[in-house]
Amino acid sequence: MAPLADGSASVPFLLLTPTESMQRRAFLATLVPPSAAALAQAAGKRPILRRAWLGEADRRHGHDALGTGSYPGSLHALVEHEGQLTAVRLDLPADAAFEDGLVRRVDLSGRGSDDIVLVASSRLAGAAIVVYGVELHGTRPVLRERARSEAVGRGRWLNPVGFGDFDGDGRLEVVSVSTPHIGGVLTLYRYQPPHLVTLAKTGNVSNHAYGQQEQRLAAVRKRHGRVAVAIPDQSRYRVRTLSVAKDGGWEAVEADVMFESPIDRITPTGASRLEVLAGAERRLLP
Repeated sequence: MAPLADGSASVPFLLLTPTESMQRRAFLATLVPPSAAALAQAAGKRPILRRAWLGEADRRHGHDALGTGSYPGSLHALVEHEGQLTAVRLDLPADAAFEDGLVRRVDLSGRGSDDIVLVASSRLAGAAIVVYGVELHGTRPVLRERARSEAVGRGRWLNPVGFGDFDGDGRLEVVSVSTPHIGGVLTLYRYQPPHLVTLAKTGNVSNHAYGQQEQRLAAVRKRHGRVAVAIPDQSRYRVRTLSVAKDGGWEAVEADVMFESPIDRITPTGASRLEVLAGAERRLLP
């Protein structure tokens, strides 16, 4: 899959209906190619993330936002360093899992190397956005947590939308929806290790239908010269287009677009348009 316009890339993690024999297997994942920024610094001395995937799926996590029943507990990567390829992994605690179907790669730090952005959930705290990166421990590449958002609460989930420079400072922010099934809140985060710091919030949005594996119901795009989010409202019958105002809050940049059925997916196209699927309707938005 080619990188997105903002330099990020995300691919679906293959979520399968679990059986007794599958519970101890690693899930297969579509391997994500390195971004252009990461390839550009391949000749340097820092480790380069080449591939990333999730594994070790089991039923450790009680919440089931994606309807799979079983969720990965480990992050795996193939890393290049000084001409050598090394497989590395990071394991979550026994009470946590990656309640996520997408492995997102983007250079949030601006250092020319990709980070990995995932939803990690625990039984007590609920879901949080976590940023992982490849670093050196002595001479050996390792995966390390770099930043984390506040968790949304026990039994609650969030679904990242994407990345963009919403405030014009030249750095990418992270945009996500907290509790998309119950009063969804569009939240903008600044990458400020070891935290993802909240910058702006607004309600009445949703980018997921509970129990469904499709997570891509919103998109970051340019509208009227501004970085904006196209996202369904809480009912998922209309698309809202929101950007960050001068006062730092969210504001609409154009009129909502109505649909006769709940929105199932929003996909950016190569012609700077959005393809919206809503039941049997397929519509291109300029």
